[in-house]
Amino acid sequence: SGGSAQLERILGHFELLIGDSQYNLQSLAPYLTRPVPALPVYPVIDPPKLKALPYDTSLLEHLRATRQVNILFVSRIARNKRQDRLMQVLDYYYREIDPQVHLWLVGNENSDPAYRAELEELRLSLASRDHIHFTGKISDAQIYAYYRAADVLLSASEHEGFGVPLVEAMAFDVPVIAYAATAVPETMGEAGILIKDWDSPHIAGLIHNLHKNPAHKEQMFEQQRQNLRRFTSNEAKARLRAVINFLQSGETSPLMEEIQPGVE
Repeated sequence: SGGSAQLERILGHFELLIGDSQYNLQSLAPYLTRPVPALPVYPVIDPPKLKALPYDTSLLEHLRATRQVNILFVSRIARNKRQDRLMQVLDYYYREIDPQVHLWLVGNENSDPAYRAELEELRLSLASRDHIHFTGKISDAQIYAYYRAADVLLSASEHEGFGVPLVEAMAFDVPVIAYAATAVPETMGEAGILIKDWDSPHIAGLIHNLHKNPAHKEQMFEQQRQNLRRFTSNEAKARLRAVINFLQSGETSPLMEEIQPGVE
């Protein structure tokens, strides 16, 4: 593609690569002609600031009023996000574990109309059809209400350069279960539950166990709070200081990792 050709032409002129994840930086390896140090500078996620932002109180009240399990996913409707897999987990939970459950698919529905039509066809074929909800593109205040109401954030995405909703969910003390693809393990760190082999009955069982086991959930919260320390403003400042020091002195930092050409 044109972008790839441009990368091949310009990457040789850079002495340091900076990105929002090591995964994204490593993807540049095929376009390098020599080893280059790289440094991920992660997005800053500040839980107190995030929780202080306005949220839709009436929506939150509505979501909580059902007293049912709320499974959440936040992202645009796109094939690589695999909303179909989430629907199948919800349907298994509904049929085999407890019908008191809802799946909320929050995000823009217009990016892939053909896939959205396929998802609707799938929804109508499922026993749980009325418990699967597409919200479309909504306001931040509404998204923050969904986070507050969620019992779990479930992601089957097959490609994430950095999973901001995974970290935002952690900031709201929502247990996170996610498919271990691309930058997701890097984003999750040692927190949440990573799924290597997607299996709907197994994942539905994990969600049910979390719902019924407060001690397990609290243990997850503590791990997730630890992970959030990687995304503080102080951590970002430390990484930017390493960049400035490199520009001034040429000295690399232990925070940097050299990317070898041709190895992705």
